[in-house]
Amino acid sequence: MSIDVVLNRDTHAVEPIEPRSVGCHIAVLAQSGSGKSFLVGRIIEELLLKTKARVIVLDPNSDFVRLSEADEKVWTDPKCSTSFFPGETLATFRTNWATVGVSMLSKRNLPSARPLRINWGGMTDGERAAVMGIDSARESELYWLLVLAGDVARSRWNDQNGETDFDFEHFRRISDELCDYLLGGEGEDDIATRPLASTLRATGPSLPLRFRSLVSSLESFEIWRAVGDGELDVADFMSAETTGPSAIVVDLLSVETEAERLALTAKSLSSIWKRAREA
Repeated sequence: MSIDVVLNRDTHAVEPIEPRSVGCHIAVLAQSGSGKSFLVGRIIEELLLKTKARVIVLDPNSDFVRLSEADEKVWTDPKCSTSFFPGETLATFRTNWATVGVSMLSKRNLPSARPLRINWGGMTDGERAAVMGIDSARESELYWLLVLAGDVARSRWNDQNGETDFDFEHFRRISDELCDYLLGGEGEDDIATRPLASTLRATGPSLPLRFRSLVSSLESFEIWRAVGDGELDVADFMSAETTGPSAIVVDLLSVETEAERLALTAKSLSSIWKRAREA
């Protein structure tokens, strides 16, 4: 089934588009205020209503935070009348749109919105390095210190809770212990007996001081999932099985910092790529 997103400029006839033609890459380029978001919204609606597509929106400007709602003003606005196709009505759209599942991940107080959360312990070393701004090639010692902190945190968490995915607060405490060892030479056996810890200690005090500063800079983030809070990781939504057309909107603008937006984007994309590889 084709999707309908544009009208011919001269004849005003519907110009259908095959869904496969937008299956790889598509760009919408135009001046500010020309209707890019409106057009993308129409594409998303058509894909969800006429195909079995699963749509994930990484929304940097909160343009689609009300995607689940039918906006009556649009249907009665004369400026938008030329954007609707023959036979389209608000009642028909509402009936069809009710069959689409829309999940909203946001910090805003929106109906049915779920909090934006990341399970720090569930991230890979590479993902954590990206969030912390560590270049594994140019800052190899800093990267290996991150890996060591993650290994110790995971091991202790598993011993205490029988799980491997530790939370950020646990990682912060382990990082403090590790930095204390690198600076003073005293620490728990699971740190002091690791050859990597001894090797990194020989590099001098600048390494642990820099690492402690980077970890500390993440403490103010409000996206970390804590033990017992019952919240899902953003990746859990991406990997969840669906039985019909569905959309997930990640409201990136609702979080405070660019670094948090980067973390949410990186985790979302990595989970999508992982799901694609497994499929």
